[in-house]
Amino acid sequence: MRIDMRWILASTCSLGALIAATGCTSSPPDVGVVDQGDKGAAVEDPEDGPLGTIVQGLDLHRFISVSAGASHSIALKSDGTVWSWGKNAYGEVGDGTTVRVPCPKQVQGLANIKYVSAGYYSQFAVNTSGEIYAWGSNSSGILGDGGGANRLSPVKITNSSVASNVNRIVSSPAHTLALVGSSVWAWGNGSCGALGQRSTASSTTPVAVQYYTGFVYTQLYGVSDISANGLGGSNFSLAATGGTAYAWGDNWQGQLCNGIQGYGNYSTYAQPVQTASGVNLGGVTAVAAGWQHSMFLTSGGLVYTCGYNANGQLGQGGTGGANVLYAKQVVNLTGIVAISAADNTGFALKNDGSVWTWGWGDRGQLGNNTSGSSSSVGTPVRVFNVGGSSNGYLSVPTLIGQRLHHIAGGMNHMLALTPDALDSTKWNSAA
Repeated sequence: MRIDMRWILASTCSLGALIAATGCTSSPPDVGVVDQGDKGAAVEDPEDGPLGTIVQGLDLHRFISVSAGASHSIALKSDGTVWSWGKNAYGEVGDGTTVRVPCPKQVQGLANIKYVSAGYYSQFAVNTSGEIYAWGSNSSGILGDGGGANRLSPVKITNSSVASNVNRIVSSPAHTLALVGSSVWAWGNGSCGALGQRSTASSTTPVAVQYYTGFVYTQLYGVSDISANGLGGSNFSLAATGGTAYAWGDNWQGQLCNGIQGYGNYSTYAQPVQTASGVNLGGVTAVAAGWQHSMFLTSGGLVYTCGYNANGQLGQGGTGGANVLYAKQVVNLTGIVAISAADNTGFALKNDGSVWTWGWGDRGQLGNNTSGSSSSVGTPVRVFNVGGSSNGYLSVPTLIGQRLHHIAGGMNHMLALTPDALDSTKWNSAA
């Protein structure tokens, strides 16, 4: 079942605000070539937004799923079309250029799409036949096309291992995971063992993630959710299977939640290891990877986190705390149905439609009317509606049991869908 809704875009750059005021079109004018600067540098826009803002929807087809990258966003409509916008330095918007796109623009060459996902500087779409399309940055071969050249428009990934039956796909700046049926395949930069191959070897084509059963190495099956993150060579992966969470890759900050902080021989794990909450972390239904912290959602609606905690991104009270090596429950948070993680921020959707955030809020990404270097919080706060506290709180459709993304955390911005007849909401910087 898909709810009838539209997408609301909030652009925080000055030009985006102008277009928001005048109304976006499906073919916005070119706004000049993006200054690519250092690789991976986000756009430093002067008007970060600590509150949600709105742009009108483009037509009668409603947006039903969203995903946020470093400085770009992607959305899926109910008619199976894909729309994208934001910084476009590597072709991540998919319009055949590297020109910045401030309003939603349809990605050509895609139809019957069921799932979309934004990587840091790349994007992916999966159609109803389970086929993958990829575009944008191809650093470390993360697109999976066997090469390393950036793609300015979608290309179909034809490798036989992931040619069909793909359910979802996620990507860090340097590696990608695909859920094919209930097994996990990986490609890209294998440093820190992020590909789950019992080695740090890299691969530009998909390889099966393996784990040790206690008797033999076998492919990781029965997986229901996946996530990936990390910067540079510090990449790691998460998976939920049969209520159990597994993690592999970089463990420098204890983000693999296995009770060990990464020093010496324990700094990386090249095969999946089971996470724990001191005794056992069971009933896991969803996982989300931040920069160097991990999030887990249980069937009982509770959220657990572990790893780096300098900015309160673990949601366990206070900021500047010590790293947490076992998964520990986020405080004052129950009835959760969906989670998302940004670099140093956590997001959660409650069964009553409320959205809660915690962690780093320097760019206003917490949606609580604060920003700046001292705006981080270590306890979940509720996101205000568009316009601030005088307009109440943001409400998002929960659609319990559905695989659509109705909240999504990017590097410095957050996206959310609302049931409003007009659209949905985005707050904060550069996209």
